[in-house]
Amino acid sequence: MKIFIAGTSTYKEIVKRNTPKFLLESYFYFKEWQIPFIKNSEMFLLDSGAYTFMNSKKHKNLDFDSYLKNYINFINKYDVKYFFELDIDDVVGYEKVLEYRKILQYETGKKCIPVWHITRGKDEYINLCENYDYIAIGGMTDKKVKSNIQKYYRWFEDIAIKNKTKVHILGSTDRKTLSSRFYSVDSTTWLNCCRATQVPQFIDEKIKYYVKENARIADYKNAMEYSLKEWIKMQKYWELK
Repeated sequence: MKIFIAGTSTYKEIVKRNTPKFLLESYFYFKEWQIPFIKNSEMFLLDSGAYTFMNSKKHKNLDFDSYLKNYINFINKYDVKYFFELDIDDVVGYEKVLEYRKILQYETGKKCIPVWHITRGKDEYINLCENYDYIAIGGMTDKKVKSNIQKYYRWFEDIAIKNKTKVHILGSTDRKTLSSRFYSVDSTTWLNCCRATQVPQFIDEKIKYYVKENARIADYKNAMEYSLKEWIKMQKYWELK
């Protein structure tokens, strides 16, 4: 299982000193200093960042056509190998998402990573597995959706394995997901060390948080670096599982 570390764009020096093997970054948040990681990381995933763009106060006019064009230009300029589609079904409808996907793939000359959502139904999951080498499952940050999907993990796994399709689970690194037969996952949970008094430690196959009584984190930069190091330990461990 590959664990991709996400949400690193504002931690330049920390990440340069402790570069994760697998990195996921949002196009919306991507910084110039991260460019070398596209080529130098063992594997790099680029999220479209379309939802962040949609919810950003800086962008009141939601021009997804222009956003897609800029996304395509970025992918082509830096020859990004793995990138997600604009999975904004609940905003523009799935037909429009399919249109954007077609443009994205035509203009880059590569297959994107389509993101299946529970609203697309099981037939569409089968269709994606039959037509793509690498797909993702989204919506896992919603507890109800996550619960419904995890009930049928074995079915999702069997379909993917039958079609030799790699599956990435977006935003979930719980034990059940890590122990699954999927290919990869990602998480920004390493950022949680910023919570006062919580110290992350990789023990027994997972990150555990230890509470320091009557104490607060005095140096957040050191705390972030320590947390990233622990997550990199977990990353290396689960890659071999």
